[in-house]
Amino acid sequence: MSHLKDSWPIGGWSDPGGFPEVTNYVDKEGNTEWWGYFGRGIIQADQESFFVSDDQKDDEFNANFLPNSNDPLRKGMGLQLRQRGFQWASFLAEDVIFWLYDIKNEGTTTYRRADFGTVVGTLAGGDGDSGDDLGFFDTERFITYSWDSDGIGNIGQKVGYIGYAFLESPGNPFDGIDNDGDSENPSSPRFKQTDFLSVKYNLNDNVILINPNSYERTTHKITAFPDTVYSLGVQFVLNSGTELREGHIASILQGVNIPDVTAYDGIDNDLDGLVDENESIHYNSRIINHQDPVKFINYFTGEGLTDLLIDEKRDNDIDEDGDWDAIADDLGQDGLGPEDETYPGPDLGEGDGKPTQGEPNFGRTDPDESDQIGLTAFNFFNLALAPDLSVDSSLWNRMTPGRFDEIPRQPQDGDFIYASGYFPLIAGAIERFSVALLFGEDLKDIQSNQIITRQIYNSGYKFPQPPRKPKITITQDDGNVVIYWDPVPTETTRDFITKKRDFQGYKIYRSTDAGFLDARKITNAVGVLSFDKPIAQYDLADTVSGYYYPSPGLLAQIGGTTYYLGDNSGVVNKFVDSTVVPGQTYFYAVVAYDAGDEELEIFPSENSKFIFRETSGNILTDDNTGYIIPGRRPAGYTQAKSLELVKSSTFRATGDILVEIIDDSAIMDGYKYQLVFSDTAMQNITKDYSLLDLQTPTKVFVPTLDQEFYVDPKDSISIPSGNDTLVVNDIRVPFFGTFFKADFDTLIKHSGTFEGNTKVVQGFRLQLLNDWIIKEDTAQSGFIEIVDTLKPVYTLNQFTVPNKPQFTGINMPYDYEFEFFPEKSYSSVADTLGPANIPTNIFKAQATNFTVRNLSTGKNVDYVYFKSGSLTTVHSIYFKEVVNGSKTRTWKVIVTYKKPNASLPLGGKLKIVTTKPFSHYDEVQFSVKGAEINSALAKADLKKINVVPNPYIVTHNAEARLQSSQTGRGEREIRFTYIPPQSTIKIFTVRGELIKELRHDDLFVGDVSWNLRTEENIDTAYGVYVYVVEIPNVGKKIGKFALIK
Repeated sequence: MSHLKDSWPIGGWSDPGGFPEVTNYVDKEGNTEWWGYFGRGIIQADQESFFVSDDQKDDEFNANFLPNSNDPLRKGMGLQLRQRGFQWASFLAEDVIFWLYDIKNEGTTTYRRADFGTVVGTLAGGDGDSGDDLGFFDTERFITYSWDSDGIGNIGQKVGYIGYAFLESPGNPFDGIDNDGDSENPSSPRFKQTDFLSVKYNLNDNVILINPNSYERTTHKITAFPDTVYSLGVQFVLNSGTELREGHIASILQGVNIPDVTAYDGIDNDLDGLVDENESIHYNSRIINHQDPVKFINYFTGEGLTDLLIDEKRDNDIDEDGDWDAIADDLGQDGLGPEDETYPGPDLGEGDGKPTQGEPNFGRTDPDESDQIGLTAFNFFNLALAPDLSVDSSLWNRMTPGRFDEIPRQPQDGDFIYASGYFPLIAGAIERFSVALLFGEDLKDIQSNQIITRQIYNSGYKFPQPPRKPKITITQDDGNVVIYWDPVPTETTRDFITKKRDFQGYKIYRSTDAGFLDARKITNAVGVLSFDKPIAQYDLADTVSGYYYPSPGLLAQIGGTTYYLGDNSGVVNKFVDSTVVPGQTYFYAVVAYDAGDEELEIFPSENSKFIFRETSGNILTDDNTGYIIPGRRPAGYTQAKSLELVKSSTFRATGDILVEIIDDSAIMDGYKYQLVFSDTAMQNITKDYSLLDLQTPTKVFVPTLDQEFYVDPKDSISIPSGNDTLVVNDIRVPFFGTFFKADFDTLIKHSGTFEGNTKVVQGFRLQLLNDWIIKEDTAQSGFIEIVDTLKPVYTLNQFTVPNKPQFTGINMPYDYEFEFFPEKSYSSVADTLGPANIPTNIFKAQATNFTVRNLSTGKNVDYVYFKSGSLTTVHSIYFKEVVNGSKTRTWKVIVTYKKPNASLPLGGKLKIVTTKPFSHYDEVQFSVKGAEINSALAKADLKKINVVPNPYIVTHNAEARLQSSQTGRGEREIRFTYIPPQSTIKIFTVRGELIKELRHDDLFVGDVSWNLRTEENIDTAYGVYVYVVEIPNVGKKIGKFALIK
């Protein structure tokens, strides 16, 4: 199952020699990837299934027959079945499941006449209520509907409709006939009624012979009689006057055309190169239904030989229907390209400009590239006339092509058989048929679902896909539920169909039922429950908001409803539910959704919500679902916290670094971490950061020693020779050398998300409040010890020249200090800002009375100086500093006096401090302290310890619901609250008899449940009981509770 990774094979999928070949589908970390229908690791449906079976044990005919001449141990007919299931969570498709059956002839025997079929029993109303079912077979759409005649099921429930649709059939690419009618070539001939008349061959006439292995046609000229020829291994003796005929209508029985047996014998009986042409199917029924007769290949004239859509097949190198796109689909046999998240690199056929098996819209992934013969038989029977499935001939006869039974109108327990045949099943070939099982509340609902079913099939089993599921963690915080998740890769998902990043937001669902039944509250326009109501919704703060507006046609198809896309609230990756009741079991789902596409008429879709509660009580969840029983913290509980940040000696940044504790239970007590930054090339401004775990040891498995080691960071172990690979933290990696040195574990690698929805690791996340804009810190800047009676005013700005952007300076995150002197003992530098023949572009070096020092680098700064003004005096200074090895203009300082011809100060300093984004100079270490119980605080909190509910009256809402397979009243339960770890709870009758002892060791939850059973597992009687809570190093709490009948 695609959502149950434990069901995937360890070490990856392999299918050497497959279609296409599959070898070791594992990711770079050694984890098995899903073997998807559309490619490696691609889960296109919300839930997919896959299994393989064969007929190895069906050996009743193997006494005189072996299917594989190369393998005497292979039994049965040498057939292998691979079955896939597809199901989507979208309310449009949630009532449909698709089943695909690929049947491979693994033997060396070619079967000239194969027939695929499936036996279906719908059991509308459930087992025990199937005798009153009705049904209807829609011959135009090949779907059978079944429903309960009185609408009441086996346990009194309301019964809806069941539909079974036949979709994809095996193809026959060898008969020379356009079975699926998709040819659009006007030059290809169509059958005429005269094509089914007898034919006589004369001397010098040609006949067409078919090779029994390759089905290759050759032309043979009759030069003498008798003439013995062979076609498909069958001998024909041709004499003068010999008449040959094939596929004609032999008789008419009660208005039904009965074809001659030559229409289904897998032989070219009239030697025209066509196999099993059928007057009834290929000509007569088409005329009756006002359709053109079927096209074929005329092997005598050559008409139709170049028509790719006659006898198309999946297992060749030709894209017969021409829908493979060299730009979008040339992905190689694994179906993955550079834009896919799990892309492992180029593979066979990728980027070669021609289609390869495994690529989209070609071969096995394109239903149109098969000359499908369609549904050829429908057999209905009631229970009394059911076939004996162990008698092959009985099933074979019921699957005879052309048999289409009518379903009686009286209620009964009826089943049916779909069949598609005959066609040749060549040795090594794979043929497919597929069906869809669909449901509806009534006939109108199921017919609407049938339309969706056909649309999905016609799209090649593709359906608009929601973003990737977020992988959530559920914890609690003193009675509140806390859910958090990593926004990557959910928020960067590309849609399988549109190839666009289409994430729009999150919805959070909560239920007290594992099936989210109490969350389904929203109906469509005709009253059918269609949507679950979320308890919270968060969407991107962008231009998409409000309701999705479907076209009138789509609106009718979806039942007159729409989808709310959000109000631009902004997305989160942490949610706190403070409305829960402690002790109650809650089931949660966080689903990502997209915005759909109004232009393409694609309705918004969201993730599925899978939770399954087994009869044993075990609960299975998906990545985006979980459950929890919230409770209070124990008495004396002190929360986890981060300790003081230790900054490196080179630390310059002016932003803040906060460590936010999210999940106390995940905090690694005493662990130390280091935060480092990466820079842009020019300004030394951070572009991302990484977080290192300085403490966790590396787990190393050495194959030749068959031993596992734990190596602390920066420590080494000796590796004996003969080990070309090691298993490091469960990932197999190549190894060279004689020593393995452990490094720090990177928890966050080059993340560009600095605040808000940052990644949660080991129970905490960072909030990096960066000063992204480099500007003057006016509070830290200013003149120092200036003795002028009229103090000047200064400004700091980025150096710019009007209309000359090429000279714009760079704001560097540095601090500077001007020092002024009485004498002009120093000098500025020259600069030219444009063509040298324009005097105003030239700035000459001048004697000055000040120096400028870069306090961040410790170096003196070259500067350009000039003075201007008449009524006021303006001293302009701009810096020329070495940035990345080149002299670069940076800041401009203007010192202004409100009087003419004023000089700069003759003493004192000007200090300029700037804000500084994080950079590679800024390293921080910090550690965390885990939660603990404070004994003194616990003593003060003893009064909080209590029993809930008290009194207990028969039952209460927090008790678990019975499952559908269970009967009785279910488990009873009360809770002791605020219990510290290592506590013992003793429960006594009022007479002092000890009936139960409970122990509690959970540091993070102070609730202890009791199922109201004694040590002997006997239900306790109603009455009053005494409990004693003993807490080591804290004390004792004694109380009473009552159980009331």
